[in-house]
Amino acid sequence: MTLFFHPFLMIPKSADESVRLARLDWWVLSDEWRIIRGYQFHIDPVASGWEMTEDGAVCESGDTFDRLAVVGHPVENVLRKFIDDHDVCQTAIAVDADAAFAILIYEAKKAGIAATKRITDRRSLKDYTDQRFDMKGGLKPFVEFFIKPGGHGFPEFNPVTTL
Repeated sequence: MTLFFHPFLMIPKSADESVRLARLDWWVLSDEWRIIRGYQFHIDPVASGWEMTEDGAVCESGDTFDRLAVVGHPVENVLRKFIDDHDVCQTAIAVDADAAFAILIYEAKKAGIAATKRITDRRSLKDYTDQRFDMKGGLKPFVEFFIKPGGHGFPEFNPVTTL
């Protein structure tokens, strides 16, 4: 199975404060490129114990602190759900897999949790194209880039379906 994912970050104004995970989107696809499940979770900054000055912070997803506090979930709960899917996948694909996993590992360590396995087949969009995707609306354009017939996917992938 393949895990497509994208972390959205809250970037503080001050360099003395840590970048934090504000939203995490992911889809799990079968080996036949069928969607098994997909999620979009916002992170609650209060429940997650953020120590960040709200003024001047910028969220990549366009969310505000107030919105995240209302619709968000504790980061630990989101990461546990993500890890459940992570641990059954053989391939992980992100815009920049190394940077994406780095923020997830940082947040998981702060929460005191960890995945039970490491996906070694990690792929980054940046290694295949300079094309940019607006991920704010979800992962569909990103996933379609790889799996649609005649698309720009990985050469060894042989997609059989579209979304």
